[in-house]
Amino acid sequence: MRPCVPVAAVVGCVLSAINEGTQIATGQAGWPTWVRVGLNFVVPFMVASYGYLSAARVPRWRAGLPAQDETADHEM
Repeated sequence: MRPCVPVAAVVGCVLSAINEGTQIATGQAGWPTWVRVGLNFVVPFMVASYGYLSAARVPRWRAGLPAQDETADHEM
């Protein structure tokens, strides 16, 4: 979760400024606007989390890394 929060914060701020910035700046932001602002942070968090977990689950052979048994032999 730690690497995903900064991504969500930056992307969420940018998306909120682009999509709802005018309504917020003019004081016309109602609860639907704030729901959309919240979703602007949730969606990048979910995407970053999925990407992080997908990369962590890549088999070592697909990532071009040696198998764990091979690295244990070289360390002795």
